[in-house]
Amino acid sequence: MIGETVYHYRVLDKIGEGGMGVVYRAEDINLRRIVALKFLSPSSVIGGSTRERIMKEARAAASLDHQNICAIHEVEELDDKLFIVMAYCKGRTLGRLLSDEKPGLEQSLDILIQITDGLGAAHDAGIIHRDIKPANVIVSDKGNVKIMDFGLAKQSGAETMSMTMAGAGTLAYMSPEQVRGDHVDPRSDIWSLGVLMYQMLTGQKPFVGDYDASVLYNIVNVPHAPAVDIDPDIPPEIAAIIERALEKSPSDRYVSMETLRDDLVQVRNYLFGKPETDISRKGFLSSSKHFFGWKITSLLALTVSVALIFVIIRYLLIGKDTQRVESTTEEPIGTTESPDSEAIIEAQVLFSSGTALYHSGNQTRGIPLIEHALEINPEHFEALKTLAVFYDWGGDFERAAGYIAQAKIIAEKNGNTADYIICTIIESKVLHNWDHALKLFREYYAENPEAITTMIEIGYILSRYIGDNQGALEHYALFFDADPDNKTGRHAQAYNYTGTAWLYSGGFEQALESFTEYQKLLPGSPDPVSSLAGAYLFSGDYKEAYRLYASLLHQDDPAYTVHGGLGRTCSETGRLREANEHFNRYLGSVTFRGQKINGHLHIARNFLLQKDRVSFDRTLDSIDTIDPKSAQACWLRGVMFTTLGNDIKKARSEFSQLKALMEKPFVFEETSRREHLRGLILLAEGRILGALEALQEAAERSPRDFFFFGREYARILLQVGRTDEAIDA
Repeated sequence: MIGETVYHYRVLDKIGEGGMGVVYRAEDINLRRIVALKFLSPSSVIGGSTRERIMKEARAAASLDHQNICAIHEVEELDDKLFIVMAYCKGRTLGRLLSDEKPGLEQSLDILIQITDGLGAAHDAGIIHRDIKPANVIVSDKGNVKIMDFGLAKQSGAETMSMTMAGAGTLAYMSPEQVRGDHVDPRSDIWSLGVLMYQMLTGQKPFVGDYDASVLYNIVNVPHAPAVDIDPDIPPEIAAIIERALEKSPSDRYVSMETLRDDLVQVRNYLFGKPETDISRKGFLSSSKHFFGWKITSLLALTVSVALIFVIIRYLLIGKDTQRVESTTEEPIGTTESPDSEAIIEAQVLFSSGTALYHSGNQTRGIPLIEHALEINPEHFEALKTLAVFYDWGGDFERAAGYIAQAKIIAEKNGNTADYIICTIIESKVLHNWDHALKLFREYYAENPEAITTMIEIGYILSRYIGDNQGALEHYALFFDADPDNKTGRHAQAYNYTGTAWLYSGGFEQALESFTEYQKLLPGSPDPVSSLAGAYLFSGDYKEAYRLYASLLHQDDPAYTVHGGLGRTCSETGRLREANEHFNRYLGSVTFRGQKINGHLHIARNFLLQKDRVSFDRTLDSIDTIDPKSAQACWLRGVMFTTLGNDIKKARSEFSQLKALMEKPFVFEETSRREHLRGLILLAEGRILGALEALQEAAERSPRDFFFFGREYARILLQVGRTDEAIDA
C-alpha cells in the first residue's frame, strides 16, 4: 500500500493499526495537503446493512466542524474496502503521552476540558462517539487536543447497537449499557470519559480482569475502587467528578457533557487561579442541574458550591421540620411519590456529599445529608445500602436491618440479581448470621473468581466476628497473591485488616509491618496513624499510643476515632479526668446510637474507677435515654453493684435482666459482658474457679475496645497466685 496512489491520495507511510483497521498518512494530490486514510478491516464491516450504516454515520460525522474534533473529509470505497479520509493531526496519542510521561494535574484538566468541548459539540449535533479511549485522542506539542474516529460514531436515535458493534469499543472503556447491548445515548461517552479521567489521574484503569469476560463482568457488576484510594493526592473535587461520571446507571451520571465540562472548568479555575471568563456561556455557577456541587478542602472540611449550599440551606431551614421522616422498620422509608428528575439530581448531590463527609470522619454532618437524600428519592438504592452499612458499623442494627430490607425490595423490583445478592450478604452481616454471610461470600466467589476482593470481606468476618485470625490472614494472603500490582486499589484496606488480624493473634511486629505498608499507600491520611496507635495501645505501650493519637489533634476537626483512642489510652494509664474529656469530644463527633452508648460506657466506667457514684448514675441515665433497654447499661450497673455497691442481690438482678435482653432481636455481642459480670459475681461469692472460667471467656470474646477484660482476668490470676497463667493471659 505504501507508495501507491488511491484515487487522488498518495500513501506515504503507515501510522498505526488496530482492531478497526489500518491508518496511513497520505498526500492529497489535488489539494496538496497531508491527510490520514483509515481503511476499515473486513471484520468491522459485516453485511450490507452495516456497511451502509457506517457510510451514513461517517458522512454525518463529516458535518462536524470543531477545533477539538479531527475533521472527516470524505468516505470512499476501494475494492469493496471502506476507507475514511481524515485530517492529519500532528502529535501523540493520549495513550502514548500517558506511557511517556504522566501529565501534571493542570495539563490533565486542560486536556479533559478540550475533550468535553469536542464531545459536547458532537452530542449537540446528535452524534455519539462510542469509542472514547486514549488511542482516539491526539495531543499536539502545544497541548491542543483532537478527537479521532468520529467516522465510527453512532447517531442518536439510531437502532440499538448489536453485540457485534458493541465490541467495537475497547473493552475497558465501554459503558455498562454498551456491554449489555442496550440503547446507547450521550451518557455512554460520559462513562468512557470517566474511565479516561480515572486512568489519567491514577495511572490505572478502574475495571480490569485477567480475560475479556471478567473485564466486562466487572464493568457491569463490580464497584470500582475510588480514585482517591489509588492516589490520595487527587483533589476530592476531581474525585467527585470521576465518581459521578462512572455511575453504572446512566440516569445517575451527568445529564450532559456540557455539565461535566463546566464542573471541570470550575475545578481548574479554583485550583489554578484561571479567570472566570474561561467558563462557558452556561457556566457551572449558573446551572441548576450540575452534579458536582461540593468541594472538600481537606479530608475533614467541606466547602460547597452555590447549588449545594442552596440545597443544604433549604434542608436546614425548612426541610428539618416539614420533610424529615424518621426511618424505622415499621414504616416505609421516605415518601411514596416518585421523584422528578431534578429531585433525583438533588438527592444524588446530597448522597454524594454525605458519603464524602462520612468517610472523612464527619458522621454528624454526613449521615443527615444521606438520610435527607433518601427522603427526596425513597428509591435511591445506593443511599439505602450505604445507610445499612453505616448503621451496622455504628451498632444500630435494627435501623440497619430496616434500610437493607428496603434496598432488597428495590433490587428485586428492578430485577437486579447482583444488587439483590449484595443486599442479602449485607443483611446476613447486619443480623450477625456470620456463617450464612461467609457461605454467601464463598458461593459468590466460586461463581465469580475474578472478584478477588471477596477474599478481603471473608477475612474481615473471620477476624472481626468469628475470631479466626489465622483463617483471616490466609484469605488476605490469597488476595495479595491474586493482585500483586494493586490493580483493584484495595491494598491499603487489605494491609489495615491484615495488621489487625496479626495484632489479635499475637503477631505484634507483623502488625506494625502491615500498618506501615498501609501508611505508605495513604501518606498524610490519619487512618494508618490511628491503626498504628491502636496497635501500641493494645500492646501496652501507652506512651507511643498517646503520642501517635495526639499527633492527629492538629487537624481542624479530628476524627472521632482520635478522641476515642486518646480516651482509652488515658483510661489505661489512670488519667481518668483527661480520658473523660476525650470521650466527651468523641460523643460530640458520632451519630450512631451504638457509638454514643459505647462512649458513655467508657465515661461511666471511669467514674466507677473513681468511685464517683453520682456521676456514674448520671452517665447511665444518659444511656437509658438513648436506649431504655440497654444490655450494656445492665452489665455496667451490675459491675457497680459487685464492686462499689457491694450488693450481690442487685448485681444478680442486673445479670438476669442482661440475659433476658440477649434473647431480644438485634442484641448482639453481649456474651463477653454477660460472662464478665457473672465472673465478678462468682468472685464476690468466693467461687474462684467458676469466676476464673467466666472471666477467661469474657476476655476471649470481648469487643476490641474493651480489651481491659483480659487485663482484669490476668489481675485476678495474680491475686490467686497463678502467676504463670497470668503471664500467658
